[in-house]
Parts: sequence; C-alpha cells; structure tokens
Amino acid sequence: MSPQAKELIQIVQNAALRHSIFQKRGPGEGNRVTNAVMGDANKQVRLIFGDSAVEQAFVPGVRQSIDYYLEETAEAIEVEFSLPNPYPCLEKDSFKVLLARERGINVKRLILVGPPGSRSRLSAPAPTAIIAYLRDEHDLEVTVCELNNVV
Repeated sequence: MSPQAKELIQIVQNAALRHSIFQKRGPGEGNRVTNAVMGDANKQVRLIFGDSAVEQAFVPGVRQSIDYYLEETAEAIEVEFSLPNPYPCLEKDSFKVLLARERGINVKRLILVGPPGSRSRLSAPAPTAIIAYLRDEHDLEVTVCELNNVV
C-alpha cells in the first residue's frame, strides 16, 4: 500500500473518530453518521489529493462510484462500515474495479477499509477464495484495512 493510500485512510480514520462512527445508534442514525463521516473525509481528501480522487464513477451511465481513486498509485479505496457484516461488499467493490479496468482505468490494488472485525470476516473461506481469484486471474491485489475504534 502506498504512502498516499495510508494518508488517505488516516483521514477517514480521523473523521470516523470525530463523528463517533463506532457508537451504537438507533434505526436510521447509522446512515446519517456515515454520511457525515464521508462528507468530512471527502472534504479533506479533496484538499490534499484533488477532486479526481473522490467518488470516481468509471462506468458511464451507471450510478456506481469508487469512494477514492489514487491514479498515481493505481489504487481504489472503498470505505465500508458494514464490511464485517454478511453484505457482499467484497464482491460488489471488486466487480466495480473489474468493470473500471475493462474501460481502461488502471487499478492494481483494491483497498477495503472497514471497522474492527473486517479482516476476520474476510479471512473466511469464501472471501479468501475470491481474493485469491482476483489476484491470480486478474492481477488485482486486495488489501483489507481496519479502522480503530479508539483514539
């Protein structure tokens, strides 16, 4: 993972702590806080890395974007606060990257950023097989990063 990606992930980490993303919330509150965290992080990322690093939609006419894209290092970064849950974030995000690559976008690494428990969840047999497939068949490295829930 590049130093730029590490810096970007630290920006997300700081925003997550500022907005107490890891606190238990009532129904509907999780989305509000997630939007606040991402809005805060996006503002900081734009200042440091420019507009082109934030919410890139690589497939015309499809309303799917990559949270962050570092063209210089060919890294796509997806922040998924539900990464440890059964929701198929790995599959969805890796497919977005594969579609982008089909359209000539250079992505060599997909970095998934999630809360504590993300690495454990993605070390199960099915996600491990998917990550190996992406590496072996598509030359796409997948890295899983966990945010800290303490300062």
